[in-house]
Amino acid sequence: MFSICNGVKQGDILSLILFCIYIYVLLERSKQASVDCFIGNTFVGCVGYADDVCLVEPSCHATQFLLSTCEQFGLE
Repeated sequence: MFSICNGVKQGDILSLILFCIYIYVLLERSKQASVDCFIGNTFVGCVGYADDVCLVEPSCHATQFLLSTCEQFGLE
């Protein structure tokens, strides 16, 4: 057993707002880093629904690049 001294409790009103801000910035950064993953003008390289995120890229190299971008975002 251990105590958690910081963060936002799951289900708290503020946690939803903070998660939406976090995921929006992550999806926008993924869109900027994506390599040709559009259908028309719609970006489909990083699809988010609720608390799930799916990365879709046309090659292994592009997928690794997008994962590195997400990793860098997490470190920031």
